Amino acid sequence: MGSFYANVTLLGTELDAAERVVPLPAFLLADGGAVVVFAEADDDGAPQSGQWLSAALDCLAVSIAVHDDDILMLEVYDRGESVISGAVPDSSVYFGVDAEMHADVDPAMLDGSESAGATDPGGPPDAAALVGAVGRGDVVAVRDALDRDFVFATERHQALASALELPAAAVGWGFRYLSTDPSGYSGPPLVEV
Repeated sequence: MGSFYANVTLLGTELDAAERVVPLPAFLLADGGAVVVFAEADDDGAPQSGQWLSAALDCLAVSIAVHDDDILMLEVYDRGESVISGAVPDSSVYFGVDAEMHADVDPAMLDGSESAGATDPGGPPDAAALVGAVGRGDVVAVRDALDRDFVFATERHQALASALELPAAAVGWGFRYLSTDPSGYSGPPLVEV
């Protein structure tokens, strides 16, 4: 079984502001003009706090979830509005769910399975659109991170974080991992709230 983790990187806010509004319990770190939130509420799938934190802090939020180290899902929110989302590989293809099967799913069955207002992640987002949405990064490097074959989704997250100039310390970590065995963590100091 591979890694399951999720976290949210906030751009355009400060650590002390994020500390006051994050869902508890959580760990936070500040690095390179970004704040990364590892909230317990986000550990069970797509980060639920990204949209809300983006709206509450009037900032950009990049939500990342890794499912069994096979799929990387992402969603970017700008002041609470979803501006781009995607999954690599396409989760519909990976799980063998076609459009007809999606149409037959009762929406009530999906309550809580993805963040409010999030769209179906679908396949990889357009690299130029993702760089534009995040406001930083290298389009060629982002395209490579999205298109290249990786054994593990965590490797894709590492390449994507580098290409988008996001904190490398977010790669591989979620609340559960930090709270049960933080011994392998080597990033900036963590704040526990």
